[in-house]
Amino acid sequence: MKLRISKIHEAAASRPTGYVEAVLARGLVDGEWLEIPAEAMAELRDQFRPKPPPAAVMARNLAQAAGAEVKARIAGTPPLDPIEIEQRMATCRACYEHFIQSQSRCALCGCFAALKSRMRSQHCPVGKW
Repeated sequence: MKLRISKIHEAAASRPTGYVEAVLARGLVDGEWLEIPAEAMAELRDQFRPKPPPAAVMARNLAQAAGAEVKARIAGTPPLDPIEIEQRMATCRACYEHFIQSQSRCALCGCFAALKSRMRSQHCPVGKW
């Protein structure tokens, strides 16, 4: 994949120290562009992405989501269409800021995307779905 080097520097503002150096070391610089294998970029995103919240916060989020899902089911809210579920998952996978590819998990709420994307009562914590 090709990335503009200026974009890498912009992304560094929200990443831990050493992000730019690590990205540049894994690719080939060609003028203002960096050619880097997609697999290497995915690894670097995971390495420099914020970690999920503490276990207690994730447990609270899960309990709240389960309660909301039960209420939605009792209220008669129809289940999600499989196409909508896949669209939600695709949105999560494309979220480079918060999605932890190696765990298939959101770094903001800590939820496993495959589970949360199926819940009719749940939404992305940053409003992407």
